[in-house]
Amino acid sequence: MRTKIIIIMLMLITQMSCFNDLNDLIYEFSDFKEPICVIIGGGSAAGPGRGWAQAYDTLQNALSHASDGDEIWVAGDIDLSGSYTINTSVSIYGGFRGDEAKREDAGGRSKVTTSATPSQLFMFNSKKIIMDGFSFSNSSGGALQISENNEAIVSNSDFVNHTVSAVICQSYTKLNLFGCNFNGSLAGTDGGAIQCYSSVTLNISNSIFKNNTANNGGAIYCANSSKLNVINSSFQNNNAST
Repeated sequence: MRTKIIIIMLMLITQMSCFNDLNDLIYEFSDFKEPICVIIGGGSAAGPGRGWAQAYDTLQNALSHASDGDEIWVAGDIDLSGSYTINTSVSIYGGFRGDEAKREDAGGRSKVTTSATPSQLFMFNSKKIIMDGFSFSNSSGGALQISENNEAIVSNSDFVNHTVSAVICQSYTKLNLFGCNFNGSLAGTDGGAIQCYSSVTLNISNSIFKNNTANNGGAIYCANSSKLNVINSSFQNNNAST
């Protein structure tokens, strides 16, 4: 009985962590779920990812072994060979060094680029996907697209120099953006930074839109019946040709 009480106390005071020793002790006696860790270029394809010492080598490997509710922590930059679809409701956090014990210890951005042309970086094909701490740049297919009837949260991330809308929200989606920067994207049609199809809910706070260009909606374009809410954000030098 005393052992169970000690384990419960440890679970209450310990946040989700990729630190190996303490979590190994907790896992032995409980169902506590440690984040899946990724060290780009330094992990292993075999994983199993639970702890930095057992980190996966790519985000793709981590996602292929993840299930709904998992957190994925990423150390290093990502070069995708093509578009990648996320089919599980996961939370993905970037900007780690590879030795942190707590999520808030991550202090940077993990860069995401692609060598494929044309290519969109990520398709969100599940509800309640979270991405935090990434810098998406220089894709010819945009950074993120949220498929119909899904929702996502994207925070503390940068979107730079895309040659179509950096973020596309298909119909009946919901996107919450917090602490994001959109700079220098060029869309030939609608929404240099963000394009929303019909019946989208887009909530934006503490974000910056600068130097984005499109035919309609230099920064943001929202189609029929979409709802746009913007709080404490700035718009500078965004241009629309019509």
